[in-house]
This record gives sequence, structure tokens and C-alpha cells, in this order.
Amino acid sequence: MAGFRRRRKTLGLDMGSAFAKLVEVDHGGDAPKLTRVAVLPVPRGALADGEITRPRRMSELVRELGETLPAVTAEVVTALGGHDVFMKTLSMTFPSGAPRDETVRREAERHVPFDLTEIQLDYHMLRADPGDAAAEVLLVAAKRERVEARVALLRGAGFGVSLIDVEALALHNMLVHNHPEAADGMATLVNVGHDVTSVNILDDGIPVLAKDLPFGSGWLLEKLRRERGLTRGQAEQVLRSRRYGTGFANVLDAAAEHVVTGVERASAVVSTRGPGRGMGRVYMSGGGACIPGLADHVARRVKVETRLANPCERVLVGEGMATHWALDQAAPMLGLAIGLALRTI
Repeated sequence: MAGFRRRRKTLGLDMGSAFAKLVEVDHGGDAPKLTRVAVLPVPRGALADGEITRPRRMSELVRELGETLPAVTAEVVTALGGHDVFMKTLSMTFPSGAPRDETVRREAERHVPFDLTEIQLDYHMLRADPGDAAAEVLLVAAKRERVEARVALLRGAGFGVSLIDVEALALHNMLVHNHPEAADGMATLVNVGHDVTSVNILDDGIPVLAKDLPFGSGWLLEKLRRERGLTRGQAEQVLRSRRYGTGFANVLDAAAEHVVTGVERASAVVSTRGPGRGMGRVYMSGGGACIPGLADHVARRVKVETRLANPCERVLVGEGMATHWALDQAAPMLGLAIGLALRTI
């Protein structure tokens, strides 16, 4: 029987509402190595709430990204998120002799808020005792039309799709690979995007909750624009600058309040799993996390260790890559793309 070999190189594609990111990770050495990075701005309104509203323009954009990476592989790993994706950890009992897939599907009918005939359903066994019928199962579902639309868009751009992941799981993959201490006890990963901030909580390395907040760096830009009478370009310059001027601290503090409220509410849900289960360490990723001072404001409010997640902490950086503006100035922005490219199937 022929053996299976790991894919030598994997492309990870993150299509955000502000930037599209395509990275290539080489798995041929002793450790994964980042060998290519391409980042392009997304036209305003082309993607909203995780749904692509201008598929032709987005397909052209993905094609442009591919053209910046010469001799790339033909297939990518990408992800879905937002309201059309469901993820939940379930405690289940598997009756003796019953097919596992059927048992999971019957349980999914009780939890998944979609018509099961219209979804793609998958699951992963997390914890199971060989001598017991009980197990913890990670259940994931996505609307089939969203999956098919994403595949069609990428094919239109000249790419195939080797895997469609869930954004929360790809971020989890990035975090535990680069910060293995996050798999010890409770940890919270806050990914601050342009329109949405996701809060992902891990318990001993297992994802137990994922929640989206209707807040992102775009909210901060709009607040700056309104309160200080700035154009959008001027507001963006303020966020990129470390010289904010009088009054910006209040705006930044309001942004931190949004993040902290979401984290505290998510942690309150998780605390029901057992005594002493809180938020643990807090890691921040995404483009919004790169706003100077935001992580410090969050840390002061949550009163636990808070740090930026570095997607290249344990990923080697290929020659010439370290000077790419995204790695040099905003590495946490590449967290999702690198988490996807760390996949080897």
C-alpha cells in the first residue's frame, strides 16, 4: 500500500473585510517556515459579516494575491466564520454498537440552529475514556451554500481548495503552535478584526467557546472620525501613529471596554464548567490588536496577563520575509492566515 506524505507547502488564505492575506508555509524542514506573504486591501463593501457581497471583485483580488507569489501551489486552505458557522463542544454518550456518525448526527439535530439538510457537518473527538462510553466532541457545521460559494470564488481565481476550516479553529491552531503555554489551563484569544472581534476560549488546549462581537478597528476609526472631525484617511493615520494627541486615550479606552465586556461575558459562560475556570491568560491577534496601546488598555481592565500573539514565535521566517511590512509592523494581522497554512493536509 502506498504511503502518505505531508504536503510540503501549504497556502493559507484569510479574506478579511479590510485586507486579504495569503501566506505560504513550507513544512519540509524540521519546523514550519514562512516563505511567502502577500497582503492587499479589500475594496470597501466587498465583504460584510463574513459574506462576500462582490464575488467577482474578490475573485480578482485573490488572483492578484496569487500573482504576487511566484510558483505557488495550486490549492489553498481557507476558512469560514460569522453567523453561518456553528461550533460547540458537547459531552456525549455513545451507545454500545451504535455507529458513531449516526449518534453525532442525532445529537447535532438538538443543537445546530440550521436545517441539517442544508449544512456541511463535521466533528472531532476531543476527550474519550477507552473504558467509558462518554466523550467530549467538537461539533462544527457550516451552511453548504456558503461553502460552495467560497469554493466557486477560489476556482474563479485559479485556485483549488484543499480544506475549508473554521476561523476559530485556525486561530486556535496558530495560538497553540506558537504559544504552547496557552494549552495549559484556561486561555483566551481575542482576534480584533476590522468589523468583528472574535473571542475564543481554550481549556487545556481544547476550544470550548467561540463568540463574535460586533466591534473592530473600523468602529474605532469611525469614532475618531466623528469625535475629532477627521477624514477616514486622517483617522487611519492616527491609528498607525504612536503620537495620538490629547483625548485619544479616551477613545482607546472605549475600544478596550468593548473587548473586555465581550471577554468577561464569554468567561462567565465558561466558568460554569467548574470552579476556578476563568479567562486565564489573554492573547490578542488580528490587525486591530496592532493598534499601539490597545493591548495595554485591555490588560489594565481584565487584570490578567495580556500579550500580543505572535504567529511567527515558533514558525521560522524565510530569507527576506522579516522586512515585509506586515511582519515588521503588524505580525498579529497574519495570525489567521498562518494558522490556516500550518495545516499539512
